[in-house]
Amino acid sequence: MIVNNQQGTALIVTLFVVVILTVTVTEFLYETWVDRSLVASFRDGTKGLYALTSGMEAARALIVDDFRRDQKNGLFIDTLKEYWAQPAIAIPLEDTFMFATIVDESSKINLNSLITTGGYPDDRYIAMFRRLLRNLELDENIADYARDWIDANEEGPAENPYYQSLPHPYRCKNMRFDTVEELQMVRGVTPEVFSKLRKFVTIAGGTININTASREVLMALHDDITSSMADDVLAARTDLPFKDKGEIKNLPGFVAPYPEISNLIDVRSGAFSLQASVTFNESRRTAQAIFYNRTAERADLLYFKVD
Repeated sequence: MIVNNQQGTALIVTLFVVVILTVTVTEFLYETWVDRSLVASFRDGTKGLYALTSGMEAARALIVDDFRRDQKNGLFIDTLKEYWAQPAIAIPLEDTFMFATIVDESSKINLNSLITTGGYPDDRYIAMFRRLLRNLELDENIADYARDWIDANEEGPAENPYYQSLPHPYRCKNMRFDTVEELQMVRGVTPEVFSKLRKFVTIAGGTININTASREVLMALHDDITSSMADDVLAARTDLPFKDKGEIKNLPGFVAPYPEISNLIDVRSGAFSLQASVTFNESRRTAQAIFYNRTAERADLLYFKVD
């Protein structure tokens, strides 16, 4: 009886030791797996960062080279038929690809143009932004709210008193936009509104490139530009891009509004943005960049963010 009790006790002790060893080994293996996963994630994330930085430099070189070719040909125009305008450029990297998309920011309305460099409201761009909002069936007052966000004074319907009265108050910036996403802080710009506006607005560029602008932006140039007139621009530039902004007068209906829009349009672009993504194993990283002041030697980097 005593022997049986001893055998039973030994068995229980053995099972207990086995359980402890199993738990210990399992925990060790789990911690090792976690550590290896963290190391791999850090490695792949770092590789992604360097790849995106290289992609940013490649995009910069591409648009600079485009300017250099224009200079060599003596014809400065930017169109959607050029290499940089592909929907997605696949760049091989080891055993994967980085996908990059370059967009002409001069095809959009610059939010920072709502005020002049001297800090005064620019009625031309405010009116343009209001038309865009109207055509998108959004609140036109957002144009005034956006102006208030960047002008230096405290006068207007969307200044500190409004923002300080919100459930989660913050101050009106009273400085220029640093990112397009910042527009979401402006009065009236809900996530739904922002999603409609996002592809038509920018924080860089100035005059609108009629070779790359969308129908919505073209219609925003003047009250007399109808959707059919904007479609005529799209069709004309598909066959043969505009080499001079004055050529738009050859299209029906543009002679009358041309004097008022001539200082708002061009056929070349001054700013470009980059959207890039790369995946190494299970680590995916994305980047955004904006270039401006492009010459045959350089393009200045206004903004670069890696997620």
